[in-house]
Amino acid sequence: MQNILSGAFVSNFTRYGITPIMIVPSGSRADIYNFYCTNITRLFELYSALDDVSKEALLGFVLGGVSSNFSFYRYSTTNSYILNGFIPKSGDIVIDAGVCDGGSAAIFADLGCKVFAFEIDSDNFKVAQKIAKEKNFVVENRGLSDFDRKSTYSKGGAPVYGAKLNLSAKHADRFKEVSTQLTTIDSYVKEKKIQRVDFIKLNVNQSELEVIRGAANTIARFKPKLVINVYYKPTQLFEIFETLQSIRPDYEFAWRHYAEDYELYSQLFSDEIIEYIEYFNLPLRWFHPGGSRLFAR
Repeated sequence: MQNILSGAFVSNFTRYGITPIMIVPSGSRADIYNFYCTNITRLFELYSALDDVSKEALLGFVLGGVSSNFSFYRYSTTNSYILNGFIPKSGDIVIDAGVCDGGSAAIFADLGCKVFAFEIDSDNFKVAQKIAKEKNFVVENRGLSDFDRKSTYSKGGAPVYGAKLNLSAKHADRFKEVSTQLTTIDSYVKEKKIQRVDFIKLNVNQSELEVIRGAANTIARFKPKLVINVYYKPTQLFEIFETLQSIRPDYEFAWRHYAEDYELYSQLFSDEIIEYIEYFNLPLRWFHPGGSRLFAR
């Protein structure tokens, strides 16, 4: 199994007792195994800070990553950014960093929240703007980081492709570089005179740690609930957890592993993929090795 379409078949395979295996180009998971062995103490500290359901999800994520066996993963059945006890309530002020086509901000707006959303990619921003007008939330065509500066991001051909800062040289020929202005959550809160922040969602394609550092004052002052993607880089598992603990030692944490769904990422599902999904009566969900989220409150 190697692509989005095959990922949609996971639930059907497991239903009939078939074990799906993720094929990786290298043919080996030794690098991931060695990484966890090297960082076993940090992994255990994160594991120890979690509730029982979160521990099971984290353990499944680690075992699935080492073995490439989908049967270890424990996918949550709820929406990717919604977890009981960590949900923003009506009237809350939400910052949605990395809103893509606007799906997640729309969910928060439907909960009655006042949403400030950020999308660095100009194509994604245009799509999100349409939803923002319909759902009455603010969307900014800006990137977020750990300090205010000019930078560039890379983008592929499809609008849904996540923009990425600091692209590695070996992939540079596949993407084009676009100039942009980065800001921080702390700077934006000050600029817009936002009186409080109750909830922050981060999905910024490997820049999550930098955005957290740029939101340190906001987090320390308001202790917002958080949901953060933590699967883009292996070190994110520990660095984000440890950084949040250093800012607010009183945070409680939870961990979940999600399949991506149509409601959040409609552009992942082409007409051809939807045709196959409907033919085989599959859910509009994409099961994949990533999709892990760290929650804090």
